[in-house]
Amino acid sequence: MIGILLAAGRGTRMKSESPKVLFRINDEPMCFGPLAALIDNCDKVVVVIGYRGPDVKEAITQRAIEVYGDELVRNRLSFYTQNPPRGTGDAVRTAIEGLGKGATSHPEVLVVNGDLALLRPTTLKK
Repeated sequence: MIGILLAAGRGTRMKSESPKVLFRINDEPMCFGPLAALIDNCDKVVVVIGYRGPDVKEAITQRAIEVYGDELVRNRLSFYTQNPPRGTGDAVRTAIEGLGKGATSHPEVLVVNGDLALLRPTTLKK
Protein backbone atom coordinates (compact mmCIF):
# COMPACT_ATOMS: atom_id res chain seq x y z
CA MET A 1 0.00 0.00 0.00
CA ILE A 2 1.15 3.54 -0.77
CA GLY A 3 0.58 6.27 1.79
CA ILE A 4 0.25 9.90 0.76
CA LEU A 5 0.74 12.61 3.36
CA LEU A 6 -0.68 15.97 2.33
CA ALA A 7 1.62 18.65 3.76
CA ALA A 8 1.60 21.35 1.08
CA GLY A 9 -0.81 23.87 2.54
CA ARG A 10 0.00 27.17 4.09
CA GLY A 11 -2.43 26.96 7.01
CA THR A 12 -3.56 30.58 6.82
CA ARG A 13 -6.04 30.16 9.68
CA MET A 14 -3.06 29.67 12.00
CA LYS A 15 -2.15 33.37 11.48
CA SER A 16 1.54 32.53 11.11
CA GLU A 17 4.19 32.47 8.41
CA SER A 18 5.10 28.95 9.52
CA PRO A 19 3.38 26.10 7.66
CA LYS A 20 0.62 24.59 9.77
CA VAL A 21 2.12 21.10 9.58
CA LEU A 22 5.26 22.34 11.35
CA PHE A 23 3.50 23.60 14.48
CA ARG A 24 4.82 21.57 17.41
CA ILE A 25 2.55 19.10 19.17
CA ASN A 26 3.99 16.66 21.71
CA ASP A 27 7.42 18.15 20.92
CA GLU A 28 7.39 17.18 17.24
CA PRO A 29 5.97 18.65 14.02
CA MET A 30 2.18 18.31 13.79
CA CYS A 31 2.53 16.23 10.63
CA PHE A 32 4.72 13.57 12.26
CA GLY A 33 1.81 11.74 13.90
CA PRO A 34 0.08 11.02 10.59
CA LEU A 35 3.45 10.32 8.94
CA ALA A 36 4.24 7.70 11.59
CA ALA A 37 0.80 6.14 11.11
CA LEU A 38 1.45 5.86 7.37
CA ILE A 39 4.98 4.48 7.82
CA ASP A 40 3.63 1.75 10.11
CA ASN A 41 0.94 0.74 7.60
CA CYS A 42 2.39 1.36 4.14
CA ASP A 43 5.24 0.04 2.00
CA LYS A 44 5.99 3.49 0.60
CA VAL A 45 5.08 6.96 1.88
CA VAL A 46 4.93 10.04 -0.33
CA VAL A 47 4.82 13.49 1.24
CA VAL A 48 3.37 16.27 -0.90
CA ILE A 49 4.97 19.58 0.04
CA GLY A 50 4.35 23.09 -1.21
CA TYR A 51 4.41 26.22 0.94
CA ARG A 52 7.92 26.48 2.42
CA GLY A 53 8.53 23.00 1.10
CA PRO A 54 12.26 22.83 1.94
CA ASP A 55 11.49 23.64 5.60
CA VAL A 56 8.76 21.00 5.74
CA LYS A 57 10.96 18.38 4.07
CA GLU A 58 13.87 19.10 6.41
CA ALA A 59 11.72 18.89 9.57
CA ILE A 60 10.02 15.67 8.48
CA THR A 61 13.25 14.04 7.34
CA GLN A 62 15.12 14.98 10.51
CA ARG A 63 12.42 13.61 12.82
CA ALA A 64 11.93 10.47 10.72
CA ILE A 65 15.65 9.71 10.85
CA GLU A 66 15.62 10.17 14.65
CA VAL A 67 12.72 7.74 15.06
CA TYR A 68 13.14 5.24 12.20
CA GLY A 69 16.71 5.58 11.01
CA ASP A 70 18.33 6.77 7.82
CA GLU A 71 17.75 3.56 5.83
CA LEU A 72 13.97 3.67 6.17
CA VAL A 73 13.89 7.32 5.17
CA ARG A 74 16.02 6.65 2.07
CA ASN A 75 14.06 3.57 0.99
CA ARG A 76 10.44 4.28 1.89
CA LEU A 77 9.94 8.04 2.07
CA SER A 78 9.79 10.43 -0.86
CA PHE A 79 8.76 14.05 -1.38
CA TYR A 80 7.03 15.73 -4.30
CA THR A 81 6.27 19.43 -4.63
CA GLN A 82 2.84 20.74 -5.56
CA ASN A 83 3.47 23.98 -7.41
CA PRO A 84 1.32 25.96 -7.67
CA PRO A 85 -1.08 24.83 -4.94
CA ARG A 86 -4.39 23.78 -6.46
CA GLY A 87 -6.12 21.91 -3.66
CA THR A 88 -6.32 18.40 -2.29
CA GLY A 89 -7.14 16.54 -5.51
CA ASP A 90 -4.21 18.14 -7.29
CA ALA A 91 -1.91 17.27 -4.38
CA VAL A 92 -2.88 13.59 -4.70
CA ARG A 93 -2.31 13.79 -8.47
CA THR A 94 1.13 15.27 -7.81
CA ALA A 95 2.03 12.28 -5.62
CA ILE A 96 0.70 9.66 -8.04
CA GLU A 97 2.44 11.28 -11.02
CA GLY A 98 5.65 11.55 -9.02
CA LEU A 99 5.59 7.84 -8.33
CA GLY A 100 5.04 7.09 -12.01
CA LYS A 101 4.79 3.38 -12.77
CA GLY A 102 5.56 2.60 -9.13
CA ALA A 103 2.05 3.77 -8.25
CA THR A 104 0.41 1.11 -10.38
CA SER A 105 2.28 -1.70 -8.62
CA HIS A 106 0.35 -0.94 -5.42
CA PRO A 107 -3.40 -1.56 -5.64
CA GLU A 108 -4.23 0.53 -2.57
CA VAL A 109 -3.51 4.15 -1.72
CA LEU A 110 -4.13 5.75 1.66
CA VAL A 111 -4.35 9.56 1.74
CA VAL A 112 -3.96 11.41 5.05
CA ASN A 113 -3.92 15.12 5.88
CA GLY A 114 -0.78 16.40 7.56
CA ASP A 115 -2.69 18.25 10.28
CA LEU A 116 -4.09 15.11 11.96
CA ALA A 117 -1.53 15.23 14.76
CA LEU A 118 -3.22 12.64 16.97
CA LEU A 119 -3.74 10.00 14.27
CA ARG A 120 -2.28 6.68 15.35
CA PRO A 121 -1.14 3.63 13.34
CA THR A 122 -3.85 1.42 14.89
CA THR A 123 -6.54 3.77 13.60
CA LEU A 124 -5.36 3.33 10.02
CA LYS A 125 -4.91 -0.40 10.48
CA LYS A 126 -8.55 -0.77 11.47
